Amino acid sequence: VNGVAKLGAPERGRFKAIFDIREEEAAAQNIAPFRLINNHEMIRMARQSPASISDLKRFKGHPRFFSRRSQDLLEAIRHAEPIERKRMPAPPVSEPGTEELFKELKNWRAQKADKRNLESGMILNNRVLKEIARQRPRSVDDLRSLNLMTDWKAENYGPDLLRIIAAAEGDPSTGSGS
Repeated sequence: VNGVAKLGAPERGRFKAIFDIREEEAAAQNIAPFRLINNHEMIRMARQSPASISDLKRFKGHPRFFSRRSQDLLEAIRHAEPIERKRMPAPPVSEPGTEELFKELKNWRAQKADKRNLESGMILNNRVLKEIARQRPRSVDDLRSLNLMTDWKAENYGPDLLRIIAAAEGDPSTGSGS
């Protein structure tokens, strides 16, 4: 996440704790994590280290997220372990063509969102598309095993995603071998 490397070790630990709670809640609600609280606000929260529910009210985010998870956030912030730079995960190394595949998947998503009159992120968010581009599943079952989306999305979007992956790899087959 942009800006995290500039944080001190205690702040990075708090950011990671906040990030983990946001991801967990987003998965439980099946919504894009940024809809709960965005990265900028999480960095602010990590820097300011709120210690009470009234302190949390200074941050922008989904009200239900704060009402459901405020105690978890405060506890996680209080007990967060500092993360030294040497313990930070290395940026993932991408296979050749991963970024291009990600762009193709984003183009597909934009077209699908336009047809369904939805925001792009409601189809599949960038994190999911990046992981699909990185993992390159070969079947709907492979796609499901990544645990990135609901079964409905895997069934309805999977064949399109697999065709795009197959085309990117130069495989003329449909890629729908589930």
